[in-house]
Amino acid sequence: MAAIMTRRRNDIKEITKLMDECRLMGITTMGPDVNESFSEFGVNKHGEIRFGLAAVKNMGEVAAEDIISEREKNGPYKDIYDFAERINYASVNRRCLEALVYSGALDSFGLKRQQYFLANNKGDIFLDALIKYGNTCQNDKMQAQASLFGDMEEFSITKPDAPVYMGNALDLDILNTERSYIGIYLSAHPLDKYKLFMRKFCTAHPAELSSDNRSILFGKGSEWTCGGIVTSVDERISQKGNAYGRVKIEDFTNEGEIMIFNNWHGVRNSFVKDAVIFMKIKLEEHPYIPNRIDMKFVSIGSMEDMQREMMKRLTITVPIEIFDESFNKILAKYIKGNKGYTTLRIRAIDTSTNTPLTLVNKNDITVSYDMVEALEQFEGVRIEFE
Repeated sequence: MAAIMTRRRNDIKEITKLMDECRLMGITTMGPDVNESFSEFGVNKHGEIRFGLAAVKNMGEVAAEDIISEREKNGPYKDIYDFAERINYASVNRRCLEALVYSGALDSFGLKRQQYFLANNKGDIFLDALIKYGNTCQNDKMQAQASLFGDMEEFSITKPDAPVYMGNALDLDILNTERSYIGIYLSAHPLDKYKLFMRKFCTAHPAELSSDNRSILFGKGSEWTCGGIVTSVDERISQKGNAYGRVKIEDFTNEGEIMIFNNWHGVRNSFVKDAVIFMKIKLEEHPYIPNRIDMKFVSIGSMEDMQREMMKRLTITVPIEIFDESFNKILAKYIKGNKGYTTLRIRAIDTSTNTPLTLVNKNDITVSYDMVEALEQFEGVRIEFE
């Protein structure tokens, strides 16, 4: 699979499909890492597929090969300072180092990506301070080796302190930047916290709402719901002088461009770049133009607000014979200390008499996609939101 990914590394959609196939096969696909990645896609000692360093934008084959060669010759890089001391700055320049940071290839050193671009206690940008530190270490080492008598006094070079950053390590800006360097969201996805909500309540994908695909969707029904993150908003003026919008929205599956002509002024404020929205839509045949399907917005709102509204109560119905230690252990894993806004009810059903016993969790919880997926593995379990 790694070899196939290498051959198709320039086709991001194909890479995404291959990653989905890997997930179904139980194979983990991970981002680039200076201590594990090869130049191309490869498999680490744990059987996980790693992105290749050369596949990162702005890296290049020579820089990638130099990092890998040094690692194979002298062992893994111990920390960011050891890395700075050992890399070849003739090939691994600042642009390459930025690419390594933003792609997550230095994450294993324990620093947040934002820290590299903040000023430290001496007022120096940390990434620049690391480059200066690394060059100084290498120059001093070369001078010591070149000393005629080999008795040059050794000086301790002070390691630059990393600036403190208390914010979210994987905020939206970082995720978008990572995507720009490796082509996809890999460390996390901006929609991860809505994954369960979208699975349960979104009936259409953004790409299905484009003008070309709308007729296919209309053939299956007229009322649809769709959600995602707004990736771009472009307002234009038609030949008749009317404003209209071209909006791109992306979910976990794909990105779709929606042309909005009717009532653009009424909905334009709902479409803001990076906003996560949930839409209720009605499709209708145009009264005068044959084969044209128009789209009307019944409602557009924040997905966060809609998730809170539509996931207020969760009922898990489970046969009494399944309600055992194994089930309770998994249930406890996801609800213990997990405060949120969803009321949890457990309906244990005695299948012989069809008699229910209802239990209500005393604290509201946050329901995750992983929790639902884990509980649905038990035969006969039903999960419903009210």
